[in-house]
Amino acid sequence: MCFWTEDGSSDRDAKVAKGGPNGDLSLDEARLNFAIYGASHRRYLDVVRKPREDEMP
Repeated sequence: MCFWTEDGSSDRDAKVAKGGPNGDLSLDEARLNFAIYGASHRRYLDVVRKPREDEMP
């Protein structure tokens, strides 16, 4: 839905970009981008789907 890959990030370390499948994107950045664009990053808009009601924060 948002094109974020689970990397073990939590609220405790959400400001840290861990690399791996999410590159230089931290969980905080991905959450902000999702709120703005509907995807973890603007570049993924063509590969994401709209969230269902039960998936919204």
